[in-house]
Amino acid sequence: MEQIERNFLLVMLVIPFVEYILSNFYAVGFVIYAIFVGTVLIVMENELGPTKEEKVLVFLMIIPICRLAELFLNFNFFWNTLLFYFMVIGLVVYYAIKFKIKTRPFIGNPIYFIIVVIVAGIASVVAKQVLGWSFANLIFLLPIVAYGEEIFFRGGFQNLTSEWFGSFSILFTSFIYAAFTISYGFSFVLIAFFASLVISTIYHFTKNLYLSYVLNLIFQVLIFVFYRGIFQSFL
Repeated sequence: MEQIERNFLLVMLVIPFVEYILSNFYAVGFVIYAIFVGTVLIVMENELGPTKEEKVLVFLMIIPICRLAELFLNFNFFWNTLLFYFMVIGLVVYYAIKFKIKTRPFIGNPIYFIIVVIVAGIASVVAKQVLGWSFANLIFLLPIVAYGEEIFFRGGFQNLTSEWFGSFSILFTSFIYAAFTISYGFSFVLIAFFASLVISTIYHFTKNLYLSYVLNLIFQVLIFVFYRGIFQSFL
């Protein structure tokens, strides 16, 4: 096993650990997370060619970087979540262009994000003005969350790891997707893992981000309906 492969597997194993520490021990978790992200970026700064392996490691740091930035946000659930996904989407677009990641549609095209925001806005207005729902702001978030997750996990991470590990990219993507949900409890981690396993498998064979986006959006709606405890601070 080459050094870059060992580095990748090490990062994969460390992410769930630092996510757990961050969700349970805020101050200590912040320091460990900052050291972790800084170390990976410094190592990649010296080695960036970039090879396909190094692209994966750099791309994988997008969410940890946004997690660190999120800790400085002092807004309510809606604005913290919205700004977090805006940061994720912005970095994904940047690196999709920089690394020339080939997807259908191209995840580096900001037009799709604008369309998603417009659709989310319309859905939110309908929910509030027509249906009279008190959680219309949450309806606005769901399409944006699904979009951010799909262009990162399927459009970016899975595409990059599939060039390196082939079909094993399905497992790696699902593992990382679940790792970033540790703060919601072990049962939800399992739900997220198997949901991602389904979406990633379908994407692996279809390479269709439109389809994976729809599946993710359905998953987000199901979470809201059956796992509403996650949104208690918002509702």
